[in-house]
Amino acid sequence: MRVVLRLFRDGRFITKEYSVEVEGKPTVLELLQIIKEKDPTVAFRAMCRASICGTCAVKVNGQHRLACNTKVSGEEVFIEPVDASPPVRDLVVDQ
Repeated sequence: MRVVLRLFRDGRFITKEYSVEVEGKPTVLELLQIIKEKDPTVAFRAMCRASICGTCAVKVNGQHRLACNTKVSGEEVFIEPVDASPPVRDLVVDQ
């Protein structure tokens, strides 16, 4: 699966692409954890992993979603920070 991340770094947005080998329909959070193993510089937030706290909110293919419970399939997924708050770094926003 091709994962495209729109990350906020050094005061501007950049786009990075990753190729991730997965089986079935992983959650967005699982994809981000796999990417973090490959690239430890990628920053995102996650806490409860149970769709309760909302800490892992991101935009997935243009839609606001919780990374911990949003399953993805297909060949490509586009992930970016939510636009409700100012970005801090990568996918992390000021809450």
